[in-house]
Amino acid sequence: MTIRLRLKAALIHLVASVVLAAVIGALILVIWFPGDYAKVAHGWQLLLLILCVDSVCGPLLTSILFNPKKSRRELTLDMSLVVLIQLAALAYGVHAAFQARPVVVAFERDRFRVVTAAEVDPDRLADATPDLRSLPLDGPRQIGVRIPKPGEADFLKSVDLALAGLEVSFRPGLWRPFDSQRDAALRAAKPLSTLTGRHPDVKAVVDKAVAATGLAPESLVYLPAQTRRKDDWVALMHRDDGRVVGFAPVDGF
Repeated sequence: MTIRLRLKAALIHLVASVVLAAVIGALILVIWFPGDYAKVAHGWQLLLLILCVDSVCGPLLTSILFNPKKSRRELTLDMSLVVLIQLAALAYGVHAAFQARPVVVAFERDRFRVVTAAEVDPDRLADATPDLRSLPLDGPRQIGVRIPKPGEADFLKSVDLALAGLEVSFRPGLWRPFDSQRDAALRAAKPLSTLTGRHPDVKAVVDKAVAATGLAPESLVYLPAQTRRKDDWVALMHRDDGRVVGFAPVDGF
């Protein structure tokens, strides 16, 4: 009887945990990792981690600690401790997702780079133009990046920082509104036929990504896209305004 009651309590806790984690996970995917960014920025992996930890941690502890023979005071104390541990684990997972959320997708000369909140030093945000000094909470902002050129005062410093792993897209002082670099991005972009012609084996993958945008293939162009993990992606852009409308898991270089 005791084992049956423990399992029943753990099952109830499991259902409640799954529902809570699913609601939080859905909000994370919709707000912080919208659309393809859930794959590009590994939002799905973080969500699965949150679901697993939250759904296992609490119910497992409940199955161990729940005992109907204990006094009401003891049960209340034990279950309160379980809930606190579970909420702490959930809070940690949500914080990790918050830090890993993509905040900008930046055009860098011949590619886009997806930058997460964790890759931007908050102290450097003051160096950005006024309209780019805060990190968005509702999905990444498409921007351009000023690339220092030889002869400019900050060129050597920029090279040193890049060698240290601080790419230009990670430095808010170099961020620029995308409108100022739209023409350059469209000039650098290539037609999808170039991608599928170079890699015929990925045509089905590209066609699926194009279909997900809801746009005609002829209205799209592409540029390679990178994350800190150096994944192989291409950013699908609207050929008229340069908007990034989707991604395909294909090596664009």
